[in-house]
Amino acid sequence: MVKGHLYLLVLLALMFGVSLQAQVAYDDEAFESSVAVAMQDWEEQFAAAIQNLNAGAIKEATRIIKRLAVEGHPQSQHALGVFFQQGMGLRRNVKRAVQWLESASEQRYPVAMLAYAQLCVSGEGMRRDRSKARQLLAHLTERDWRFPIPLQDYSVERSVRSEACYLLGWLLVEGEGGAPDIEKGVRLLETAANTGSMQASVYLAIEYARGRFVERDMEASRRFFELVELQSMDTMRREFESLMIELLDPVVKEDLRKDAEEAGKLFSKYILDLQTQFALELLEEGEESYDPSLAVSLFRMAAEEGNSNAQAHLGRLLALGLGCEKDETEAARWLQSAAAEGNWLAQLDFGILCYMHPFLELDRSLADRYLKRVADGGVFSAQLLLDGDWEPKMMTFDQDLALLSAWPDQSDARAVYAQTKRSASGWGVKKIENPKKLYKQYLKAAQAGYHRAEYECGQHHYEGRDGEQDIERALPWLQKAARKDNANAIFRLGWIYDLGEGVEKSPERAVEYYERSVALGSTAAANNLANFLVEGDGVEKDVGRAFELYHLSADDGDPVANYNIGIRLMAGTSVETNVEEGMRRLTLSGEKGYKRALTWLIEHYDLKKLTGDPVELAYWMEKSAEFGDRSSMKEIAIFYRYGVGVPQSNLKAYHWIMTYLNQGFVNQTNMRQEIMDAELVSAVVDFLPWDYEAVLLSAELAAEDGWVGYDPEIAFELAKLFEKTHLFLGRFLLAELYLNDDLKKANPKKAVKLYRDIVKDCDKQGGPVKHKAKAAFRLSRLYATGDKVPQSDRQRAQWMKVAAEAGANSAQYYYSLYLLNGTGVDRDVGAAVEHLVPLFRASLVKPTVLLGEILLTREPGKMANYEPLKKEVLEQLVRFAEAGIEDAQHLLRGVGHPFAPPDREAPESKPASEDSEELSPWAPTVAS
Repeated sequence: MVKGHLYLLVLLALMFGVSLQAQVAYDDEAFESSVAVAMQDWEEQFAAAIQNLNAGAIKEATRIIKRLAVEGHPQSQHALGVFFQQGMGLRRNVKRAVQWLESASEQRYPVAMLAYAQLCVSGEGMRRDRSKARQLLAHLTERDWRFPIPLQDYSVERSVRSEACYLLGWLLVEGEGGAPDIEKGVRLLETAANTGSMQASVYLAIEYARGRFVERDMEASRRFFELVELQSMDTMRREFESLMIELLDPVVKEDLRKDAEEAGKLFSKYILDLQTQFALELLEEGEESYDPSLAVSLFRMAAEEGNSNAQAHLGRLLALGLGCEKDETEAARWLQSAAAEGNWLAQLDFGILCYMHPFLELDRSLADRYLKRVADGGVFSAQLLLDGDWEPKMMTFDQDLALLSAWPDQSDARAVYAQTKRSASGWGVKKIENPKKLYKQYLKAAQAGYHRAEYECGQHHYEGRDGEQDIERALPWLQKAARKDNANAIFRLGWIYDLGEGVEKSPERAVEYYERSVALGSTAAANNLANFLVEGDGVEKDVGRAFELYHLSADDGDPVANYNIGIRLMAGTSVETNVEEGMRRLTLSGEKGYKRALTWLIEHYDLKKLTGDPVELAYWMEKSAEFGDRSSMKEIAIFYRYGVGVPQSNLKAYHWIMTYLNQGFVNQTNMRQEIMDAELVSAVVDFLPWDYEAVLLSAELAAEDGWVGYDPEIAFELAKLFEKTHLFLGRFLLAELYLNDDLKKANPKKAVKLYRDIVKDCDKQGGPVKHKAKAAFRLSRLYATGDKVPQSDRQRAQWMKVAAEAGANSAQYYYSLYLLNGTGVDRDVGAAVEHLVPLFRASLVKPTVLLGEILLTREPGKMANYEPLKKEVLEQLVRFAEAGIEDAQHLLRGVGHPFAPPDREAPESKPASEDSEELSPWAPTVAS
């Protein structure tokens, strides 16, 4: 993969370089003329260098690029600058990188101009010169400035302009390198954000929330946060988090990096977490950005959208009265909501709040259950509070770690357990990967008789953390912990006897252990015990109590319990049917990602069923995809592609189809390079025989102009592969691409040949008639417009006739127009009528109106043989007119035939046109 990585770095530098600067005046015509001559001599040599680079021959590639750079080839100068900057094939030397990037920039190579301007901003390898950066960027961002050295790739050009808009906008807003111009800067930043710059979207989202340079607007902030979510694609999580940290500099303080563990991972796949992290920065005392009231506003915005992390922090601020009026009741509401979602910070604070304010009408048993849960997870303050050894106060996880570190007796089994739990996950301390080392630590606390450590020792053997499962060694530790009323250990013993793992299966003993665990607050045990009570297995059947237990577990957020309730209520199994409540429970389970619930909901809303609902189906399909179901990823990609149940979005379609194909591209640059990589091409070919839909969809998306993922070169590569295994579909896509002016290999003649071959091969091989009709129809339209091929009425009519004879409705309609007007064919009114009659029988509006015109106005004297038909057409026209069809109304008024005007406003109608697609029979069929 050396070749792929090297070329990838080159392209990454092309897209996201490292510097900015500008020259002021140029003689455009003279410059372009000299460049054109030189480029012809250098092009083949540079292509050979890139070929060597791709083949892993770095030294040879570097030798060629060095020579070309010295001769003045701007692309080679830029590449050499990147080589020096990245240390690729050469010793890293940033100063020499600056020299070559500056030289390429002086020749106005756009990518080098952007890279050099970025260096002028950062001051890497040179004196910082942000005024020069402004000059360079001003050229790149001029709407009418044509790149004197055209970039080979459309998406690269767009990205260069977008990143230039972002950086110049930032300089103008911040007043760097010259006087500030906030209005123009914000305008450039919004342009950059809307053309794909994630940096610009993040910057605007934060600034609209802060209100430093623009009027504070939380709705605008929300909109740009949502745009970041779309642009990020939710993939390559760690790389994305690292990227976001860099993009936010200098806004994000260095300390914010250290707070990632406290509030969950910095910048998770949901952008609401980004708002939450930004709000945390505002709570750093002593910092210039300290603003707790704004933090409360941001937390509330995210909390109301259901973000549990934000709910936890909002609850804590309300309980403390920080940045807002103190309100323990509202604090408890937000904390309980987040705690029910499994948020540990909320569970800890909710438990502490109950102990601090016993006068509040809160569920103390629920608080104890949450405290036990976080104590089991290693939260030291929760262990102390449950043991009555600590005066409760609101606590963050960093403060909990400080409490643990300062605890006077570090040999205290509770402290050893908490430290080991943190070490196992790397939670605020150095992570220990070796399970044997962790076991030794747990063993110290277990030998001191601490029940949580005894349970962990049992789990160590049960799960086989350092080898194979060993139930025999697990049982003694679990039984020791169980004797001390450790609910988790008792539940595990019930599970072992439930499944018969290493012991004789015993429903009776499983029920006994589950009963004890439930009594100690285990909601997981409640769900399992309910299953026994419903079936009467190992215990007397008791449906009433079973549902009480299901509800106990479900109310604690257990998706399995909600599924069990919902499925029984829907089917009326052991309980009276209640569809409304059953759907609510299944919905709650599906929202938590429980696979069986998601599968049930998708099947329930399937469009082939009476309960089918495209909006609901799309929602649950995407939810299933978010939780990792690959088949759902492909289906939701198709839904977004064609707007089935969701707003049409190429960006989301592309994200899901590429996630499905296991690529997970963060941006178009990575995707483009990987697609061109031989190893990925091989992987894609492997997909083709059994999953052509996914590959075809990704190719179609890349071929469609007007969105950030547009890249005809990628589409072309995929289409060529696709043609090998799916001849007709691949040829259609290739033909369309050959007509695309943005494709380097655009060739209208090849497109015409492909369409002709499709028609010919359909006849020879018995291919689908719809493919023959579509190809012939496309040929006819090409010859009609004369856009890519010479205009020819004869060819136009000839191919439309082929499409019409293949049964295409639209082709029959257009061919009847040709016959009626003598376009490329002898005029034949009777033949035109014969082509229109089947369409009239199908109640299609435009053919019926045209047929009416022929029979009633154009050729009434020659239509004596069609009197019965004329009567039928007239009746149909009246029905259309009374339904509000203006074309039918106009025709009937022209012949003086009465009709009742419609009660409602008529829809706007358009005249018949060959460019209309209303009759097209080739709308995509979307699989459920």
